[in-house]
Amino acid sequence: MNRHNCALFALFVLSFFALPFTALSADVANGEKLYQINCGACHLMGKNATGPNLEGVEGRWESKELLYQWIKNPSQVKAMGNPYVDQLLAEWEPRGGLMAAQAVTDAEIDDILAYITNWAPPAPVVDNSAVQTDGSAAADEPNLDVKTLIFIIIGLLVVLGVMLRIRARVNQLSGKTKEKGPLGVLIGELKDFVTKQMNPTLLVLSAVGILSIFMVIDMYNRAQDLGLQQGYAPDQPIKFSHKLHAGQYGIDCQYCHTGVEKSKNANIPSANICMNCHNVVSSGPTYGKTEIAKIYAAIGYDADKGKYSGEQKPIEWVRIHNLPDHVYFNHKQHVVAGNLDCENCHGNVREMEVVQQVSLLEMGWCIDCHRKTEVEIDNNYYQEHFHQVFKDDYAAYMAKVTKEEDKIDLATFIKEHKKYTVGDMGGLECQKCHY
Repeated sequence: MNRHNCALFALFVLSFFALPFTALSADVANGEKLYQINCGACHLMGKNATGPNLEGVEGRWESKELLYQWIKNPSQVKAMGNPYVDQLLAEWEPRGGLMAAQAVTDAEIDDILAYITNWAPPAPVVDNSAVQTDGSAAADEPNLDVKTLIFIIIGLLVVLGVMLRIRARVNQLSGKTKEKGPLGVLIGELKDFVTKQMNPTLLVLSAVGILSIFMVIDMYNRAQDLGLQQGYAPDQPIKFSHKLHAGQYGIDCQYCHTGVEKSKNANIPSANICMNCHNVVSSGPTYGKTEIAKIYAAIGYDADKGKYSGEQKPIEWVRIHNLPDHVYFNHKQHVVAGNLDCENCHGNVREMEVVQQVSLLEMGWCIDCHRKTEVEIDNNYYQEHFHQVFKDDYAAYMAKVTKEEDKIDLATFIKEHKKYTVGDMGGLECQKCHY
């Protein structure tokens, strides 16, 4: 292969590798994903919803630092008495309550704000079924993904290189043009280029290698998504509205999911809990008596007589949040020791008519949370008294203190001198979740 062919092949390979990395490096795409997970339940781009429209949100805050602090700890910012925050809360808190704290980093907030800044209203939907002026049906617009675009560009580059090579050879062999004709020369030179000028083995290996790379990338992406159910919202045997019960009526999650502070499982509420209210409330605002009657049938209750028959049958609820059997997860550990709100993993359930899985719940998602989430020490009995690492660091600090006025207690030391993440407490050890 001569230098001209080597340069052509190098251009071919570089064009393959350069394009995907550019396409995958945008932070806006990550911001859109984070927006849908953390913000989309309450905020709609382009219009107000439970929360305000976020277009131009950066310009409405007096400082970037205050906005970031608000996103990560609304309760703390509320207590500051900032005039803009007070005005914001006066308008929006009665509609949806105080915003839940979001477990995001400053870099992730940057991505979300980049998505908001670059967001544009969707283009009007064109009816492709409309008949054109010539009487034919309008064709659907092509929907090209990144891989297809890469293939097209690579193909065009190869064709361009081949044509340039053929043109050069045609100019050298212009005397043969009259004998074979222009088309004959083109065909002959193309054949000569493929069979003689380029190494057939190299061509085959290049084609196989490129196809293998695409296959490996595709298999990897499919494997990463295997078992993920983000957005899963199955129909339930009884149409239960969390938006009505937890949102409008303000029923606490733990009133129904009683195990969340007591055991590994949050548990599915029993029909007895439903009957605490529905022995009196027999009709709902949306479905009337239809859905509540299913509760009565399951627990064996005659609403007309106000008596139980003793004939019961289970309600076959469909589980939404599933983890693999080899994964250990303890609700009590996260809710009591970790002091996490339900919204951290389950999203804003108070706004869900039909509950869906909001978070990824994949291993990387959990590990990322353990790496970033700081352990709250104040008023946390478990962290303050049972982690030896706190006491070891505290003892080392106190051994260096020479003045009596510099001595502090353990809680003050941790608050002022140390920041621990869940990962520092062993939250990244394999056996914590895979035992």
